[in-house]
Amino acid sequence: MSVAKGQALRLRPTRVGRWAWRRTRGAMRAMVVPEPVRSRVFDSCVALFVCAFDVWQLVDPPAGGTVDRLSGAAFLAAAAVPLQWRRRHAIAVLAALTLVNLAWFAIPYVTTPPLEHFNAGFVAFIVSLYSVGLYASSPRTAVVAALAALGAVLPVAALTDEEFQSNPRVFFLNAAIVAVFFYVGFVGRVQRD
Repeated sequence: MSVAKGQALRLRPTRVGRWAWRRTRGAMRAMVVPEPVRSRVFDSCVALFVCAFDVWQLVDPPAGGTVDRLSGAAFLAAAAVPLQWRRRHAIAVLAALTLVNLAWFAIPYVTTPPLEHFNAGFVAFIVSLYSVGLYASSPRTAVVAALAALGAVLPVAALTDEEFQSNPRVFFLNAAIVAVFFYVGFVGRVQRD
């Protein structure tokens, strides 16, 4: 094969070749350029912000015992700590926070709740839904994960929470807030892509 002077040899990359190059380039970039410290610090601030909603209840929990303080602190930690990984493992964080919120709604049927309100769980759930919309591996995965989480938490909240049973408008307002945050994250992802 001869190439005329002044003309470069043009090779057409195959689909597999492009895919392999992107994967290799991404892996090399991840080794050379570490995750920015700024985003880790921001995620830590988000976790502290979530804890700030209910940390005051640890001083004087409803039942007042040491066990209640420890279990209340465990619930706050379970709501805040997973948010550290909300960018890289958005689906896993959403699954963990869905389980934490479901456990919170199940507690009154087993024992006295360690905290009067669990606003931190609600805020962490909102942040994780936003993160799934923005950082999930694909848009379809984000929508399926959000629908599964909402389908698990919202009916249980509607059936078990006394405030939601007495005032359905509050329930629909909270459900709308959660859905809007997911939508905002999803739109941010679409614009970024």
